[in-house]
Amino acid sequence: MPRKKLSDPSSLLIHPVRTRLTEEVYNRLLTLMKDSDCRSMGELARRILSGEGITLFHKDAAFDEPAEKLMLIYRELKAIGLNMNQVTRHFHQANTNQQKAFQAYQIAQIYKQADVKIMMVLNLIAKLSKQWLQK
Repeated sequence: MPRKKLSDPSSLLIHPVRTRLTEEVYNRLLTLMKDSDCRSMGELARRILSGEGITLFHKDAAFDEPAEKLMLIYRELKAIGLNMNQVTRHFHQANTNQQKAFQAYQIAQIYKQADVKIMMVLNLIAKLSKQWLQK
């Protein structure tokens, strides 16, 4: 199957440009390419020469610890949710009022656990928003 023809033939890259670089400049461009949205050295060079924007990605190490805490809380909330589903299923399968009361008590305890975890998430989000949205 042949390649589709471009609607705008002026956007074809038909003029090769070759250059040589020192090791220092090449390493600087390589670092810039790794931290940007450019997938190749040629794409990076084209964007620099044409004056187009280059999106650089920066990782803030200050958010690593809160992100790990959020992931742990996410897993715990997921486990709590599974427990809620099991207790609810047992509640609906219960035959006597005593069994239903016991299941209701269990679900109340699970909701308390979930409430604690949700408050932890909200506190982390508040702390992150203060840090992120500083003016």
